[in-house]
Amino acid sequence: MGGIGPVETALTHDAVAHCFLRDGARVELTPKAYALLVALTRTPGRLVSKQELLNEVWPGVVVGEAVLKVVVNEIRNALDDDAKSPRFVATEHRRGYRFVGRCAADGAAVDPSRSAPAGRAGALRFLRERLERAELGERQVVFVAGEAGIGKTTLLDAFLATLPPGFAARVGRGECVETYGAHEPYAPILEAFARLARGPPRSEVVETLRRLAPTWLLQLPALTHGEGRAELVRELFGSTRDRMVREAGDAIDALAATTPLVLAFEDLHWADASTLDLVGALARRGGAAKLLVVATWRPIEAILAGTPVRALKETLLAQRRGLELQLEVLDADGVAEHLRARFPGAEVPDPVARRVHDACDGHPLFMRHAVDWLASSGRLLVKDRRLELDVAAEALQIDLPESLNNLLTREVERLSRDEVEALEVASVAGVDFSAATVACGLDHEVVATEALLERFVRRGQYLRSRGVMEWPNGTISASYEFRHSLYRDFLYRRVAAARRVALHRVIGLRGEQVFGARVAEIAAPLAIHFEQGRDPERAVRYLELLARLDARRCAHADSAAALTRALALVEGLPENDRRRRTIELLLARGSARRTAGGMAEASADYEKAARLVAESGDRALELRAQLLIASATSWIDFARSCAAVAAARRLVPGLADEGTRVLARGVLAYWDLLIDGDGSGLEESSRALAQARASDDAGVEGEHAVRHAFLLLAADRAEEASALARRGRELCGAADNAFDPMVGAFVEVFALLRSARRDRFEELLGEARRHAEQNGHRTFALLFSMLSRWRDVEDGEDGAADVQLAAALEEARALKHVLSERLALALLARLAERRGDPSRALQLDDELARGARERHVLMQWITDLARQEKRTPARSRPASPAKRPRAKRG
Repeated sequence: MGGIGPVETALTHDAVAHCFLRDGARVELTPKAYALLVALTRTPGRLVSKQELLNEVWPGVVVGEAVLKVVVNEIRNALDDDAKSPRFVATEHRRGYRFVGRCAADGAAVDPSRSAPAGRAGALRFLRERLERAELGERQVVFVAGEAGIGKTTLLDAFLATLPPGFAARVGRGECVETYGAHEPYAPILEAFARLARGPPRSEVVETLRRLAPTWLLQLPALTHGEGRAELVRELFGSTRDRMVREAGDAIDALAATTPLVLAFEDLHWADASTLDLVGALARRGGAAKLLVVATWRPIEAILAGTPVRALKETLLAQRRGLELQLEVLDADGVAEHLRARFPGAEVPDPVARRVHDACDGHPLFMRHAVDWLASSGRLLVKDRRLELDVAAEALQIDLPESLNNLLTREVERLSRDEVEALEVASVAGVDFSAATVACGLDHEVVATEALLERFVRRGQYLRSRGVMEWPNGTISASYEFRHSLYRDFLYRRVAAARRVALHRVIGLRGEQVFGARVAEIAAPLAIHFEQGRDPERAVRYLELLARLDARRCAHADSAAALTRALALVEGLPENDRRRRTIELLLARGSARRTAGGMAEASADYEKAARLVAESGDRALELRAQLLIASATSWIDFARSCAAVAAARRLVPGLADEGTRVLARGVLAYWDLLIDGDGSGLEESSRALAQARASDDAGVEGEHAVRHAFLLLAADRAEEASALARRGRELCGAADNAFDPMVGAFVEVFALLRSARRDRFEELLGEARRHAEQNGHRTFALLFSMLSRWRDVEDGEDGAADVQLAAALEEARALKHVLSERLALALLARLAERRGDPSRALQLDDELARGARERHVLMQWITDLARQEKRTPARSRPASPAKRPRAKRG
């Protein structure tokens, strides 16, 4: 190896601009030369092997060492470096290269251990390496795993604190919070967007969200107002959970297209299902993005909370879409590093470091508290620039606390009474809270409480500031959060059970009073406060509100989870109200599950509700429950669906008033069409629609409009059917009914197919199919695909139709959806007949006929149209259901 010349100090790495500077001037490098120099400067002075450089700069590509040598020479030429007397890149013969100069990142020297928490230099270097890969356009998702107090948040803070100044404005950070079942979907993602928007890129973030993710912009009230917000509300109609995932991915990729973006999510073990879906989607998206996602989580907590974060992590690792950084306890060297930082300039003897390590088992948080306690009690001190542990402390080694609980107990005992009470009330308020909330629990003035909490912030103890919070009544107070959830958990357990219940209730009532008409904004924490405050009536009310909010965000699984929690609290309600609320909750949860595609679970909820309603004697509600059973079971069990319709029919004569009977007969006319192909109930359906309009209930009118549109379609009145179905979809959406708009979309698309219109057909079909796919309704998506294939067959565009129909037939059988299966068979038979293969057509027709004989089939008349209809005058078409004789009902 040649001699090493004088150290050069003028090389600067600008990670944001993706370049190196020398004496303030840009060093012109090719992309590979830049990547190679990044790899070398990452660990100054360290020998980097040739193979390591080849693997990093040319991943997955077989190149020889000669190529590496050429790129090293490019770097030397650009830096005016001499291989024989290197100032920057030195060659280790046959081994590799090392960076021997000095480099700065935006003016700060690059040192892998700089600002690293004790024992975490390697972990910090790993995160910086991932960031460098992200700079090159390779999206990175890193799961930082470890037990509580192991230092995940500290590591994340250190990593973000050492980013170049240009990066600081490109960091979105969000935290998942333990909510005992009342999750707010996408909460950490929304928090990350909000933090991004509070920084310099505000206008870029808002414009990107408005253009690519309007459903997300609507969830951030601080970024929208006035007419712009009203316009977004209208645009949100028909949005779905998967639409939100797709839009967030598009917006994040756009923000990370040219400038690196870091998204940091803490405590993913408490994440809602929607947030985990989005993290997975970000990892799986194709295309380049300068994106680094860092997510911390605790494996044990994930198991206890029952969240699927472990499965997500393992799946992404198996797909090579993610990486894991496991933080372990510190060894004695890590403890010594902490002691040197805690006692600057003092020599730390190995026996002292080992003794402290043994006392706290190398757990970072335990260690920090143990060291602080020993130092404050005079047992750990510096003498003659040497750290010593006095004899008394050594004698106490066996008696040193073995758990954080004991350490924190000792620390809390040294606080004043008012400080302890403030922290305990804060722990009841939540992981993050305002001074005004704590003041309410203490029954103190806000200003005095704020001053009390600021003591902890100034000392760097327990709490840190989150800025300022303004309540709807104009109250302005500082906002805080616990520095670690362990603090909050420890303090929360200290509060006596009776006092804890009272505090939860007081805080909940105060929030209810202050937020008034805007109480929906805090539905999730209110649900928790009233549940823990033993106020089941209010807890159920806010869980129901939370479920509705979840449904509007298309987080239907989360909506069902909130309703499940509410059902567990029903026993605490007054006896005269218990049955009614149980029925309402079961029906609501069934509808959430039906919208999410869980037809078996939805059917079970509806059937439980129907049994309770039958005992109460409310015939109108019992009829509604039976029709909901029919709707859910029609997808999975045709016999049960028919039985539910028959049960509903028997209830009609006993209904209390003629208006309700008119509505019921209209719904049954719709089911006659679905089950028997009997479209003769058009007039009954028309009267029901008129009655629904008179009720001034948008939801009821929307449902009847969709059903009547189906009957109009069967009567060859396709134009009317299309317009009415569209109107029904709008009304249902406005009434928070997410299921019937998909039924209406099927009617509208089918109506356009029947009317031979193509201008609106293509647009609506694509929209409807995407809606079904985004909502997780595989069967609805398949039905829309079948209409697309039908259109191809009708128009003679059948080049690949047989292959597509064969695939659809296989999917229909896998889903056990009979209508889709029979549509595929009918269209395949038409294709065989058209292509001169009568034997194949006959075989398929026999299969259709055999299926019809063996089982009653939903909407058989649609299958008949698919098999027989051609572009001929109306008089030569098969008879429409409305013109057929009424089928015998069972």
